[in-house]
Amino acid sequence: SIVGSGELIATTTLGAQAGDVALWVVLISCVIKPVIQAELGRYTIATGTTGLEALNELPGPRAWHVNWIVWAWAVMVVATQLQVGAMYGGVSQVMHALVPAVPVTVWVLIFFGITLALLLGGGYSQIERVALIKVALFTVITALAALVLMRMPRFFAWSAVAQGLQFNLPAAGLGMA
Repeated sequence: SIVGSGELIATTTLGAQAGDVALWVVLISCVIKPVIQAELGRYTIATGTTGLEALNELPGPRAWHVNWIVWAWAVMVVATQLQVGAMYGGVSQVMHALVPAVPVTVWVLIFFGITLALLLGGGYSQIERVALIKVALFTVITALAALVLMRMPRFFAWSAVAQGLQFNLPAAGLGMA
C-alpha cells in the first residue's frame, strides 16, 4: 500500500541495469521501508518530536548544526519535484498512446486539473479513497501480469528468481541500488 512512482521507476531501472540478480535488493527494500516508516511514526508520537528532529539526532557529520541525513533528505525533497514531473509525463505518454488524438501536453494539463480538483475540492478523504482504489487496481494488475509472465518461458524462469535471491550485485546496478 506504500508503493509509489519512485519504487516503480527505481526498481524497473535497477532491473534494466542489473537484471534478475538485483531481485534481493528490491525484496529487502520492500521489507525495510514500511518498518522504518512505522518506527519513525511511533518515535515521533512517543517523543513529540518531528521526523526531521529525530533524524537530526542521529550520529554523523553535521553542517551548520544539521545532520548529514537531514541534508540528504532536503536534496531528496528537491529531487522529488522532478519525480512529480516524471509522473505527469509518464502517465500522459501512456494516455497519448491509448488516445493518440490528444497530445501529451493536453494530457498533462488534464491530469494537473484533476490533481487540483482533488486537492482543492474534496480534502484528504476523497484523495484517500481514490488512492485506495488505485493501489488495489495496481496490486491486482501487477499480480495478474506476474502470473501471465510466469507462463512465458522466454520472460520468466525459476532459475532467474534463484539467481536474483543470491546476494550479488554487478557494478552496473550498484549506483541505482
